[in-house]
Amino acid sequence: MPRTSRSLAITGGILALLFVSGCSAGSTTAQAPGSASDVAVTAVGAGPTLVDTARVPLRAEHAAAVRAVHQGLAAGDLDALRALYAGDDWAGQQELLAQPRVRDEVLTVLRTHPANLGEGYVYPGFSAFGWSGPLDRADGAVLGVTPESLPEPTTGYDGYRTAFFLAPQDGGPLQWRGIDRSTRGTAAD
Repeated sequence: MPRTSRSLAITGGILALLFVSGCSAGSTTAQAPGSASDVAVTAVGAGPTLVDTARVPLRAEHAAAVRAVHQGLAAGDLDALRALYAGDDWAGQQELLAQPRVRDEVLTVLRTHPANLGEGYVYPGFSAFGWSGPLDRADGAVLGVTPESLPEPTTGYDGYRTAFFLAPQDGGPLQWRGIDRSTRGTAAD
């Protein structure tokens, strides 16, 4: 039981920081979740989720990279997003990210739990690992999908995904690799 309390305290602190970062300068309080089931609901309801599908908080420097992308998306700041982008097709990314609807969809994706792949993270986590537990089902609900409507999310999810990977040199800093969308069923727009 002490392990659960410690885990919730750490997670609650991160969630409080997420909540604060999305608030006006004058508002600095947030309630900590009261139970493990509250963690899933609270995490997907406030800013980017910085706890992976295994309920492990992202390291501080990794969380900072995710927050920076979230802030750029929320502000519609394409210059900031370009500076954060570490992929090889900025023109394609810019075309998508210039659309407020696409940015809103990606902001929603960042409210889900990422899959920790060891060398980086993919949002939403269920698009990498499938339906592995209650957090994935809660994240699916945020994105309007269920295990019944999407039995195989690793190949069938056609919403936006976003990824962050460690730089190849010596496990360098976490870098944003942009967004993508499966073209199965719909074209990336």
